[in-house]
Amino acid sequence: MDFKSKELTDVFECSESMLSEAKLSNWENVIAIEKQRSDMLKKIFSLPFTKIEKEQNNEIILQILTINKELEAITAKVRDKIRDQAGSINKGRHAVGVYAQNVG
Repeated sequence: MDFKSKELTDVFECSESMLSEAKLSNWENVIAIEKQRSDMLKKIFSLPFTKIEKEQNNEIILQILTINKELEAITAKVRDKIRDQAGSINKGRHAVGVYAQNVG
């Protein structure tokens, strides 16, 4: 196995770990793994791919992209949930403020 194939396999494994951690809402672990994965990707893609390397690694790159889409979907749902919760908190604060102005 050549350098890029080995490194991409490691990136794939990191991506799978990130997905598993995201499904468990272990966001600190997701962030830590992403840092490691990002460093690996920079290293891999800092050198141009030959045509043969592209052909050899196309499938694993597509698998990594598929996992990325799953991660994006999970994080989007969590982001929306947090946004909705923050909106509810702000509405509650506003209601308490209005009540406080009208009491006493």
